[in-house]
Amino acid sequence: MLVSALLSLLAMPVGTLGGPVPTGRMTELRPGPGETQPEYAMTEEVQALYRSALDALATLSFRRALPLLREARARTFRQMKAGPLPLRLAFRQFTRIGHVEEQVADYVLIEDRLKMERDVGERKELLQQVQATLLRDLAWAYRGLYGQPATALLDQAQRLLSRSAGSSPEARAHQLALAASLAADHGHEAQARELFASIPAPQLASELFDLAAVGCYVALGDQQQALARLRRAAERESWVRSTPQGETGQRRRQAYRLPTLDPLRGHPLFVALVTEAEEAHLVPIQPMLERATGPVGATADSKTGPKSAAPVVPNQTTPPAPGPHAPPQSSRPAGPRESLGPAMRDRQD
Repeated sequence: MLVSALLSLLAMPVGTLGGPVPTGRMTELRPGPGETQPEYAMTEEVQALYRSALDALATLSFRRALPLLREARARTFRQMKAGPLPLRLAFRQFTRIGHVEEQVADYVLIEDRLKMERDVGERKELLQQVQATLLRDLAWAYRGLYGQPATALLDQAQRLLSRSAGSSPEARAHQLALAASLAADHGHEAQARELFASIPAPQLASELFDLAAVGCYVALGDQQQALARLRRAAERESWVRSTPQGETGQRRRQAYRLPTLDPLRGHPLFVALVTEAEEAHLVPIQPMLERATGPVGATADSKTGPKSAAPVVPNQTTPPAPGPHAPPQSSRPAGPRESLGPAMRDRQD
């Protein structure tokens, strides 16, 4: 039964699954333009850059998206220091755009590595599985701004997942979780539940699987199950413990960054366990920023300089047809990444 369900998902013609088909409770978990969402109240200049980057990703133009993301991230960083947004909103946008940039850079790095054909067999399949996970994450980042995931990203994730066998029990469990999530993304709830139910109990209960399980429950529309597993994850030592690779290994920090958990951001439990804890450090740094640049959120008058662009709430309407976008000149030169970024390292913990 499991094999037939998995093969059925992977054999579906690419493109036929595209477009959101919300069913049942899945519709209730759609993120809106509320204050808890990272895209809330982006200024026009940042939203234009970020929107262009997401449009590039929707056509699988990853390298074209990178300079746009770098510029958008640089501008949100300047807004953290000088406004016009409140510091918390600017920090959320800086974190989201930086996360998307890391995911894209990791995807490109793996793609280049696979082209050199140095990785074969199980190693190659593992890298392709990581790529598929990155693509689904990016599809949900697109959903955060436009209200629906990018079809091309989900279809490409499906292609890559079909090439991944998952030889180890842990890799197999993550493959099943990703397959279940993709099926749920496309509205195939019964098939998604069958795949998720087939994950072996030891792997499903593992702390390494906590956020993957939360993400699956979110995709299935099981908000209570998602929150229960999130609470369980928060009780573990790994919730705040740094890994040998650095502080980005903290599960709480991962939860704060992941677009696939966006539908939970407005819930009081998520706010208490994740948002407030991750943003607590902003309180002591705000006075330092104000001493250096003036009150955060203040705009300049005609004697001191031009006023900052007014914040706007992102449009949750149907996205425009993807098209070419000429990337602006970035204020931060891009250098080659010598190793996989945090997103890749976290998946290999």
